[in-house]
Amino acid sequence: MRASLAVLAVFIACAPQLAPRVIGAAPLRAPTPVAASFDRTLDAVVEALAEQNVHLRVLDWSSGWVATEVLRVPDNSEAVTWADCGTARTDTNVVAIPPEQVEYDVVVHGDTTSSTVHVTTRWGTQYTGTWAAVPTSVECVSHGVWERHFEADVKRRAESP
Repeated sequence: MRASLAVLAVFIACAPQLAPRVIGAAPLRAPTPVAASFDRTLDAVVEALAEQNVHLRVLDWSSGWVATEVLRVPDNSEAVTWADCGTARTDTNVVAIPPEQVEYDVVVHGDTTSSTVHVTTRWGTQYTGTWAAVPTSVECVSHGVWERHFEADVKRRAESP
């Protein structure tokens, strides 16, 4: 019995790790200050999302909250820079698992002279590697790259004359 357990322990220790692995948490980010009114900044948010053909789930003008539907992330090698969905290791290499879906929440605060914009994303993927008999949902960790880029675009639009 002990010999069987020892062999099993050695087998498990030597087996390749095929499960996706995500390390860390999303960085905390401060909202981006915008030298434009609340209304102008919220208009810029809606305009920027509309240009990307993003469907809105919530547009609450009184609170400055905009939320999107869950969106499919286009196949894009840049996507792995937006979020960490873990890695899968096979016998020969380690591959980054890209995000396949995203949901955006945007909050604008401010008054008639200045405002802030803050984007939060929820990235996810379905992993169908050899360890999973059925697709497994994986929540990814944002790097904050897409959010900073979007906030900079909103700031530019809102502050333009």
